[in-house]
Amino acid sequence: MKHLLVLCAVAILCSGAHGADNGVFDAGHLKNKLSPSARIALPGDAEYIAAVTLDNSRIQKRPLAVVLPTETNDIVETLLYTQKLRLPFSVRGGGHSAAGYSLNDGGIVLYTAWMNKTVLNPVKETLYVEAGVVWKDLYEGLVRSKSEFIPVAGGCSTVGVAGFTLGGGYSWLSRSYGMAIDNLLSVTMVSAAGQVVHLNGDSLKSEQERDLWWALRGGGGGNFGVMIDFTFKVYKKQQPKIVAGDVCFRREDWIRGMKAYDRWANEMSNASACYGRFALYGSERLLCIGYVHNGPLATGMKELTDFIIREEPYSSSMTHMDFNEWELHNGVITAVAGNHAYIKSGVIPDDMSDELIHLLVEMYDKAPSNKTMLQFVHLRGKMSQVPATATAYWHRKAKFVYQTKSVWRPEEDSEPHMNWAAELGQRIAPYLSGAYVNYIDAVDIPDWKHLYYGKNYERLVQIKNQWDPENFFSFDKSIRPESKVGSF
Repeated sequence: MKHLLVLCAVAILCSGAHGADNGVFDAGHLKNKLSPSARIALPGDAEYIAAVTLDNSRIQKRPLAVVLPTETNDIVETLLYTQKLRLPFSVRGGGHSAAGYSLNDGGIVLYTAWMNKTVLNPVKETLYVEAGVVWKDLYEGLVRSKSEFIPVAGGCSTVGVAGFTLGGGYSWLSRSYGMAIDNLLSVTMVSAAGQVVHLNGDSLKSEQERDLWWALRGGGGGNFGVMIDFTFKVYKKQQPKIVAGDVCFRREDWIRGMKAYDRWANEMSNASACYGRFALYGSERLLCIGYVHNGPLATGMKELTDFIIREEPYSSSMTHMDFNEWELHNGVITAVAGNHAYIKSGVIPDDMSDELIHLLVEMYDKAPSNKTMLQFVHLRGKMSQVPATATAYWHRKAKFVYQTKSVWRPEEDSEPHMNWAAELGQRIAPYLSGAYVNYIDAVDIPDWKHLYYGKNYERLVQIKNQWDPENFFSFDKSIRPESKVGSF
C-alpha cells in the first residue's frame, strides 16, 4: 500500500506535465490485464532496481513502474494503458543505451528481459531471437551446444539484440557477411496503435509494410514500435576455429601504430577485420589493434604474422579459438561496468590524415581518466556493397566508426571528463561525415538528424507519419512525425 500511495502521488504530478486529467497509475489494474507470469516491479523491488541500473551508472532515472512482459499481449496491454494515462513510455532491452533513452522519469518502462527465447534452425540456417536476449546469452548457448553456426552479432556481448539490430549492427563478421540488418529475415513488433505486425522481408504485403521494413533496418531503436522477435540468417563456420590476435604499441609509437593500422585496414581481405583501441592495459596506456580472420587458419596466421614482422609492435598475441567462445572472452573489455561515462561517436569516411592521427593521439594522451577508451570499428567489405538508400542505415561507404568512451568513477567530478569528450568531439568534427546512432549522444547536437541518418532522415519522417503520427515512441533524439517536430 505504501508503494501504491507514493506511485499515485507521482502519477498525479506527472499528469500535470503531460496533459489534462490523465488518471492515476494503478499497478493492480494493469496487472489484471497481463498474463499471470508477467510482473510489475515498483520502486524498491529487486526487479525494479535491476531494470533501472544501466551499464552507464551516470544515468539515473526513476520511472513509476517497470513491466516485465512474458507474452506479446502483455506488451500490447502495457502500451495501451500507458497511452491512456499519457505517461512517458520507454523500452529497455540490454541496458546499453549510454544516453539513458531506455528509461524515463515518472512513466512506464517495458523491460523485455523475460522474453528471451532463442531457436537455431540448422536446416534453414536461421536463428530466431526474442527481443529480450543479450548476445552473451546467445553465445553461451552456442558454445555449450558446440554449434557449427555463427551469427552476425554484437562485439560487446552484454548488448541487447534489439537495439543493436535496429541501429544497423556492426560485427567482427560484417566485412564477411554484412551488418546485422543485412542478415535480418523477419521481425515481429507492436505498433503505437497496439497492432501486432509481422514482417517477412521476402513477402511484404503492402507499401506501408515495405516502408516499415526499410525503416527498422537502421532507423534506430525506440522510434517505430516495441520489438517482439527477430529472425536472422546464420552461417556455418568456415573453420572450427578462427585466428584472432592483438598487436599493441606504446605511447612513443602511437602515431606510427595508427598509420600502420590505417594502411592495414585497406590491405586485408573481407574475411578479416581489425579494430583499434586506445585503452589501459595492465598499468599502461597502449594502442592495441584487435584482429579476427574468418577464413583458413594459414591465411589468417600469415596476414597477422606479416603485419607483426613489418611493424615491430611492443607486444603481440595470436590465438585459435571457436568464434562464439572468442566473442564471450573479448566482448566484455569495453563495458562501462557501472562507472560513469559519456559516449560520443563519429564516422570516418576514408583514410586518416596525418593531422587526424596526431589529433587523436594528442587527445587520448591527455584523457583525464585511465578508464577512458578511444576505439575504432573497421568497416567496408560486404557491408559497403549495399546502397546507402537500400536500408535506413546511411553510412555504407565509410572506413571506420570511432567511439569515445570517457569513463570515470562515480565519486569523481564529472566536469573534466565531460569537457574532454566534448573537446575531442568538437576538434574531430571536420574529419567526420556523420555518427552512429547506436552510439547516440546524450548531449544536444544541432545536426543530429543528418549525422545519424544522412539523406534517409526525410523518408524516416514520412514512415513515422504512417506508423506513429502522435509520436508516442519519443525521446530526445527520436524521429519525429511532421506534426510533432520540435517536441518530444
